[in-house]
Amino acid sequence: MSRTPLRLDPSIRKYLLPLLKNDGFAGSGRTFRRIDHDAIHLVNVQGFSYGGRLAINLAVHPLDLPDMAGGPPSPKTIAEHQCEFRERLTEDDSGRVWEHDATSAGMDSAMRDAAAVYATHGRRFFDQFRGASSVLKTFDFDSFMVREPDLSRYCFGSWVRVAYVLARLRLVEGRIEEAKKFAHAALADATPQFAGFEELQRITNLAWQVD
Repeated sequence: MSRTPLRLDPSIRKYLLPLLKNDGFAGSGRTFRRIDHDAIHLVNVQGFSYGGRLAINLAVHPLDLPDMAGGPPSPKTIAEHQCEFRERLTEDDSGRVWEHDATSAGMDSAMRDAAAVYATHGRRFFDQFRGASSVLKTFDFDSFMVREPDLSRYCFGSWVRVAYVLARLRLVEGRIEEAKKFAHAALADATPQFAGFEELQRITNLAWQVD
């Protein structure tokens, strides 16, 4: 008789969850969320259908913007793929995958190491998006033009997407001149097929009317 495969959840509860709870995350299973200032932060443990591997996905989404599906972002149910900014937990520029042998000891070892990486690099990722000093609040147009910091790595590698998000945020915040600059920058490289093309045009037109 075949044996039911062991699950990652006990290892998550043992090694990763205590760190997440300490950082203000809540949830169960494999997805955990917190609200920080006006953004949702998310941590998701990803297993693989063929087993023996795990990864940890990190994500941030501004509460003031629709999620990637176009609906209002839900602090309790938003999924990683619905967030604007995403990163796979890693110590360098390539997302890391932890391998294990599908035993309790093997999964414990992988999750223990992943939790240690979260404690340094995962927290560092989220620190960029925390409080009034969040990069979503402070990232100015001059910094955008010199690509510092490199937010595009969290937005599908697309600087058009970064400019689009920042234009929408600045508009919500009433920072019309900045919204106009980011919208113009996005439109300089966006094609009409870009999902936010018409919205960028509206932002630009609205900004000119308000000047």
